[in-house]
Amino acid sequence: MEVERVSVDGMESVSNIVRCMACHVTLSGGNARVDHYRSDWHRVNLKRSTAGLVPMELKEFEERLVVVRAQQEAQEKAELSKRAKGFVCDICSKRFSSENAFQQHTASKRHIDKLNEGQTDPNKLIP
Repeated sequence: MEVERVSVDGMESVSNIVRCMACHVTLSGGNARVDHYRSDWHRVNLKRSTAGLVPMELKEFEERLVVVRAQQEAQEKAELSKRAKGFVCDICSKRFSSENAFQQHTASKRHIDKLNEGQTDPNKLIP
């Protein structure tokens, strides 16, 4: 953090202008400084500077943030639809409400026997 020192009539005083060395941005006022240092953008740039990378511009950060949030939303929707559909064994024509029940079913002797009935190659039989 750099504090700008202003010299007026030979007297040096400290102004409220602060430069963030991680983000290469000038901040004025106490609230702007505190808000900036608490921001995700500043945290990302701190990590980038530690890794020896150049700081990310605010616009680029916001664009990446939109993409990441869209990916997270898509993943959450996929999880919700997966839970809503439940788990289905097409071989045995059974539905299961939990993943654990489905995994237990797929390990069961009855399921494995049905799998082996549909196979014609004896070398591919499931133990």
